[in-house]
Amino acid sequence: MQIGLSQIQSSALAGSAGVFRSHMANTLGAGNDLEAVNAWLGYYKDKPSTQRSYRKEVERFMLWCAQDLKKPLSSVSSPDCLKYREFLQAVPTSWIHAAPVQRTDPMWRAFRGQPGPSSQKQALVIIQTMFGALCDAGYLVANPMRALMKSFDLPASKVDIRRSFTEAEWNHVLQCLEDLPVGPERVRLKCILELLVTSGIRLDELARARHGHLRLESLPDLPAAWVLTVTGKRNKTREVPLNDDVVRLLHAHRDEFSEENKHLDGASMMPLIRTLHASVAQWGGGESGELQACALSDKPGSALSASGIYAVLKRFFSLAAKTAVDAGLDPLRFEKASTHWMRHTFVRQALVDGVPIEVASELAGHASIDTTSIYSTQELARKIKAVQGMRRRVLA
Repeated sequence: MQIGLSQIQSSALAGSAGVFRSHMANTLGAGNDLEAVNAWLGYYKDKPSTQRSYRKEVERFMLWCAQDLKKPLSSVSSPDCLKYREFLQAVPTSWIHAAPVQRTDPMWRAFRGQPGPSSQKQALVIIQTMFGALCDAGYLVANPMRALMKSFDLPASKVDIRRSFTEAEWNHVLQCLEDLPVGPERVRLKCILELLVTSGIRLDELARARHGHLRLESLPDLPAAWVLTVTGKRNKTREVPLNDDVVRLLHAHRDEFSEENKHLDGASMMPLIRTLHASVAQWGGGESGELQACALSDKPGSALSASGIYAVLKRFFSLAAKTAVDAGLDPLRFEKASTHWMRHTFVRQALVDGVPIEVASELAGHASIDTTSIYSTQELARKIKAVQGMRRRVLA
């Protein structure tokens, strides 16, 4: 059994008297570590994807400090941070539970699996950012992670275009989809799969999308087309054309909630992807500021969160893995697949189908066309042909 965040609020672990606590007032108005961290996370409320990522990593770190170090966040030293780096490199099985469960479930664990090198790097960078922010706010007098980060031998982040589906793998995905029982779950899954793979939008963008963001655009010399407006990273808004068949699927999913729709303020409030049941409880602040688990909604039809969409797809890909061998495919590829594979697949297929690279870059919302060019195999193909065409200079 792991220690819970509610236990961190105890006087011994809350950090109100942490070793590195400043004795002066702080700009966060925080009296303990949880208050300081929550105030810092509040700066990112307009960036839900960033806030969610930061909260997850900081929560893991605070749980580890409480359970393994038996000390609060504000007492963590540089040697402690080094121990956490070693912990991330080989997370004990007692901290891992692969299946998603509610926070109140005794089987809940902070990790779903062993984090890879890039995930370890991200976790440490986030924790360093947090410590830096708490120092800048006058809550802490030192950042124990700063000096250590300079000596960490961490891998460089890189887009792995192999994390995308081939034509054969995608055909298997579609076949598995058709084999599912007819009903609301299959309709919703088709919406998610086809929307992601034909538009390239991000997971968080899909979770925030509403029917009010859809419009039918009529331009000169072109047939009418549906366009979805999304807001992505750095609060940049872009317009993404959608296939008519995908929009029909979205409307079919919407119509499953005719009763719930009556209580919404028109199409502008209708989520594109919705819950089919009451939402899973999530951690949030109680009326008096305490941390507690509560459901976002006790009724179906609310917006399915980014983590909910991710979980739906992971379950489906695990199902596809079970029949992959029969289709002559590698089941491990489907076990590893995630929502981001859909985005990679969209960009790669767009370039294969002859979409100009600058258009593919705009559709995917890449900050630079250099990112999109990673998906193009033309340059690699040119190199391969050149080497294969060279005269062989080897002994017979």
